[in-house]
Order: sequence, then structure tokens, then C-alpha cells
Amino acid sequence: MLNELPRLIRYGWRMATRPQQVTIAGVKLNVPASARGRVLASIYAEKYEGLEVRELPRLLRSDDVIVEAGAAIGFVGLIAQKSVGPENVHMIEANRDLIPEIERNWRDNGVAAPKIYHGLAAAEAGSPVDFHIADLFWASSVIDHGQTQRTDEVDQIGLNDLFRETGASVFICDIEGGEFALLPKLDLSGLRLIVIELHEKRAGAGEMTAVQDAIKAAGFELTQTFKNEVFIFERRP
Repeated sequence: MLNELPRLIRYGWRMATRPQQVTIAGVKLNVPASARGRVLASIYAEKYEGLEVRELPRLLRSDDVIVEAGAAIGFVGLIAQKSVGPENVHMIEANRDLIPEIERNWRDNGVAAPKIYHGLAAAEAGSPVDFHIADLFWASSVIDHGQTQRTDEVDQIGLNDLFRETGASVFICDIEGGEFALLPKLDLSGLRLIVIELHEKRAGAGEMTAVQDAIKAAGFELTQTFKNEVFIFERRP
């Protein structure tokens, strides 16, 4: 508890003063204007993307190449690039409003911007599709969850080609329910590590099981979970 006291004091001060930037795990993070509720609290409490912050430095290798679908504000990529270098991070983000947020966060940390693909993560490249932009920065999705502020047409970014072209070994995915249709269509053969958020409320228990079974069938073992939401799969020896 004593070790937690400084963080708790910082959290209380931030909730009272609402600073526009915080530092989490050595990374400066600008707080988006649309951050509210539990996500804002997690940022101020330095628990935002907590499992990724804790585990990625242990799991990543210096020669890994990362493809991240659903990059949001670029925080997980900033944590990952400490292990692999910014040139080995490739980010996909469908919400055009978040591209400047990613670039600003990386710039404020003195790191060269990663390769950012604006579009929807899909198995294969295709015609533009509707993407529903929510007021909350983390809630936008190809699925309309009833929080839509506007709908954009965005290109489909073909992950199977991107995996091959980049030589990706790590796939990080947080796409607010889109993962259930996407994962079974992906060629995972070149990957050794998958870190994915599965949003059961966006689908159901059956879809949760189907996605996990598809990943396991591709040669992976589930090695860690967090709150039945973040799942880490590592390729079996």
C-alpha cells in the first residue's frame, strides 16, 4: 500500500485538476478531449492499457515487427517501440480524428512517427466501408453500437498482405467488436505473438469461443488473460 501511495496522490490531484498530459510507464500521453468516465480515470490512475504496459516489455524481442489494429491514440505502440524501435511498428486506425493524436503523442515523446495506415483492418484490401465514429475516442467501430456521431467511409487495409510485406511477428488488436469477423479470416502463420481485446458485450460467448478456437487452431496457446477482455496468445513450441 505504501508503494501505491504516490500514484494514488497523483490520481487524486489529476481528477481534481484535469491535466491535459500525464506520464504512464515513462511515456508522455496527451489526454484526448473525448476521454471520460472509466477510461479517463484509468489514464489518470496510470492504469490505462495496464496489461500491455506490464507485459509487452517482457514478451517482445528486439527483432519483432508489430502490426497494431485499432491504434487509438498510439499509447500501446509507444510502449512497444521501446523494445523494437519505431521503425518496426505499423499502426492501423480507422478514425481519422485520432491520427493527429497518435502523431502528437509520438512527437511529444521524441520518437519518430510510426507507419500509420488510415483505414479499417480487414483480412484483404477492399472497397471503402462504413465506419461509425463515436464521441468517445475508444468506442468507434465498424459496428454501430448506438453511440455514433458520424459515419465515415474508410478504405479496408488488407492485413494478410501487410503481415507478409512487413514480416510481422506480433499482432496487437483492439477494434471494438470487429475482431469476431476478422480473426477467423487471417493468415496467422507468420506470427509468434497475438495480443487481442475481445469484446464479449459486442457479440457473445459463442463468438468469444470461436475466435479463441481459431487462434489456437493456428498453433497458439492462450498464456494470459486480463478481466476476460485482454488475451495473450503465444505460438506453441
